[in-house]
Amino acid sequence: MSKFNKILLGCALVLGSSVASSQVSVQISDSAGIAIIPAEHIESISIDPVTSVVSITTNVNYSIQPAEVEPRVCTANCDGAPEFAAYTVVTPVTVGESTTVKWVTTSNATSCTPSGDYAGWTDLQNIGTGNPGLAVPMNLVGTFTLSLTCHNGDLPSITVNRKVVVEGVINPDPNPNPNPDPVEPSVCDDFVSPLSGFTYLWDDFFAENFPNPGYANEFATINRAGYLAIEFDTKDTFDTGKLMTLESTTTSGSRLGSISQCPGDFDVAPECTFTWGTAGGIIWSTDGYAGACQIDPQSTYYFNITFTDGFNPRESTCGDSKCITKVRVYNP
Repeated sequence: MSKFNKILLGCALVLGSSVASSQVSVQISDSAGIAIIPAEHIESISIDPVTSVVSITTNVNYSIQPAEVEPRVCTANCDGAPEFAAYTVVTPVTVGESTTVKWVTTSNATSCTPSGDYAGWTDLQNIGTGNPGLAVPMNLVGTFTLSLTCHNGDLPSITVNRKVVVEGVINPDPNPNPNPDPVEPSVCDDFVSPLSGFTYLWDDFFAENFPNPGYANEFATINRAGYLAIEFDTKDTFDTGKLMTLESTTTSGSRLGSISQCPGDFDVAPECTFTWGTAGGIIWSTDGYAGACQIDPQSTYYFNITFTDGFNPRESTCGDSKCITKVRVYNP
């Protein structure tokens, strides 16, 4: 004989004051699983009036059978939803021209889908999981939102949004200068960085125009063998501030930084570069602050960061799956 002290689920019994016999089968269960006992195998059933424990005596041994558990099926590459390391859109543009859309995602992205309110963007197919410069023709005047979502299988990233302003054509001057001044060549026309990289706009990265914010920290993912550049325009700034990076708890390794006139340029004056272990930074100045990296108003510069030595992509100090650092701006 076997005896069960279990909670009865969905059974029909004929009970006396303490002992009864069953007319139908009884199902019992606990955390391990369930067992069903037919009526012909039940000799007696009793309920303790104090504890309400139900006891069943049977003429056949029974045991609880473990419940079947559905196995977890991994439908993607099991690394979670992808994340954006960068997403930028060139704005403003003139109607009939193209805006340039750039994005970088973490390596577990399997697809990306454009959305928003401009058909020339949302109708694009097979755009890939990253692009160093996708030209999107803008044939309507107005302000449009170009949104982007990337997936790892069925797992979506957050949707990032960028606005592009498309301006109308300005009527040409009826009396143009027959001898216009020659266009000055760009200082970067002949410069080619030895590293591959990606450029953010300052206001996209910090959500404010240079030199603001006064104090902020933003995380950035950098290609292990490449660089990240943050482009800023000094405009009429007359000020002094500091740029630095801090080691992330998820990424070890030293970082090299520079302020230069070309993206990815680390061959600069000593006061315009710094190698971080845990502290320190590059002080910049447009007001002649002694010892600072001197930069000019009304000019474009880049804050460059790399885990390499700035010249050899194989000289990377990042040995982790993602090369992440925290970028800090300090301008009290």
